[in-house]
Amino acid sequence: MDRNQWEELKGATRQKLEFSGWVDAVRDKCREYIEQQDGKPFRHADLVSHVHNESLKMVPDHLKADVLKQIKQSLMEAEQGPAPPSE
Repeated sequence: MDRNQWEELKGATRQKLEFSGWVDAVRDKCREYIEQQDGKPFRHADLVSHVHNESLKMVPDHLKADVLKQIKQSLMEAEQGPAPPSE
């Protein structure tokens, strides 16, 4: 998978996560954690560790499958080499 393909996949995945409501749900989890701190200082790492596992579980299964399929397809194409020019 070359850099351009990777960037396209990342961009498409971000859009799909946004569209699915995942981004909003993770943002809500972050806000919830911050509110629970009740004004006490906390580290960014604490916030991340609090929401990380749960946020991964919230990614829709169909999106995980789609991204995995695209990665596998790209790797198979790279293994086969470039397609011959069509005439």
